[in-house]
Amino acid sequence: MTSQVQTELKALLGASGWVDAGEAGGYAQDWLQVAPSSPLGVARPNSVDLVARIVSYCAENALTLVPQGGNTGLVLGSVPAENNACAVILSLDRLNQISNIDPIGKTVEVESGVVLAELQRVLEPNNLTLPLHLGSEGSAQIGGLISTNAGGCHAFRYGMMADQVLGLEVVLPNGDIWQGNRALIKDNAGYSLKRLFCGAEGTLGIITSATLKLIHKPASSVTALVACTSLQDALAILTLSETTAGHLLHAAEFIDSAGIKLLQQHCPQVKMPLDEIPNISLLLEFASPSHFIALDPLVEQVLDVAMENGWASDGVVAANRQQQMDLWELRESIPEGQRLHGAQLKHDVSVPVAALPEFIQTASNACRSIMNSVLINPFGHLADGNVHFNLSAPQGEQEAFISHSQAFNNAVYHAAVEFNGSFAAEHGLGRSKVALADKLRSPVERSLMRTLKRAIDPDEIMNPGVILHAVDEVPDVSG
Repeated sequence: MTSQVQTELKALLGASGWVDAGEAGGYAQDWLQVAPSSPLGVARPNSVDLVARIVSYCAENALTLVPQGGNTGLVLGSVPAENNACAVILSLDRLNQISNIDPIGKTVEVESGVVLAELQRVLEPNNLTLPLHLGSEGSAQIGGLISTNAGGCHAFRYGMMADQVLGLEVVLPNGDIWQGNRALIKDNAGYSLKRLFCGAEGTLGIITSATLKLIHKPASSVTALVACTSLQDALAILTLSETTAGHLLHAAEFIDSAGIKLLQQHCPQVKMPLDEIPNISLLLEFASPSHFIALDPLVEQVLDVAMENGWASDGVVAANRQQQMDLWELRESIPEGQRLHGAQLKHDVSVPVAALPEFIQTASNACRSIMNSVLINPFGHLADGNVHFNLSAPQGEQEAFISHSQAFNNAVYHAAVEFNGSFAAEHGLGRSKVALADKLRSPVERSLMRTLKRAIDPDEIMNPGVILHAVDEVPDVSG
């Protein structure tokens, strides 16, 4: 049966559209390289009609499909479970056309396999941009960004990826094509179907193209790095920045001293412009849509008041584009510095912005009660309450650290929920957080999701085990 399926899918897709299981390589491995899989193969269609034919074939032959974009996710949502012997990975990487750039309506139509950085490059001559920026934009694809409802550094100003979506084209689990790719700000004709697929992680259908909302590129921007004694001081500067500059504040990111020290140890090429490492480094970016709006006086006012009030002890303002890029490299390199240090645990959580200092203190205390020497590295998006609460093993204690993984995870996620936050801020649930969602979210909420899944994908061919337990799995709600 296996060889017959592979032969028939290869005939359907052509030689360049099918990758045999033995050659699947990176397609079959998650980004963190913790969950290898053994799919039947990788389908790489280059049209929506081919996607529909593959879906219909899999439905008729009791095969499951795992849609895959850039495969940069961290929660095991884009590779099959190891025990799924009937899975086909459906890569969207050949659906990579960009069309219908509308500089007046500020919209663009893109296929799912378009890489975010490539889209930004193509939009550049039209002075347009998609207001979504994240560390993986050189490999993350639009379909995956929509399916996971990605966040990034500007989410507090422009919203999540779903907020940039005007319309979608989706292949449903029965092979039907829903054509909802309309470039409309206002479309009140019933249920907002496009929202069903934003954040659904490929469990309800396969997004093949989208119409996205754009903005004009800022005419000017100013980037500053500010030294703070505490996160409470950083929040005071955030409030000051918003009251002083309003919507001209485009980003507010915080970095703990632990992250800077890891960078200096493992990535010495990354520049740290401040003389001393502060407890908290606050990265601020202000941007103006017009050359007639001067940013420098606003930024000077923010820094002067912050210094006068003792909220900041030092600061630097980028003098040119290269220095701006250097400051952003500092922030975006924090995960790499920690990765090079060795064993780590990543936690993507969010809490109400005002609760960030108390949450981090509570979660830190809980983790140190498990292992006093654990290295704690919180950093992330100050203005929307999204913190990457990452842990690393102390020197020489890797084995003990790994043995406490589950206890650390429980401590951090329960602390987030205690502060009315989320244990899945911008990376989704994938397969790795399904049991956690059953435990920490209300039965009514989980039941609603199961009802939607059963209604749209009754045979469960779309990414089984992601967001919800597969039908043959018993939910683990203990602990």
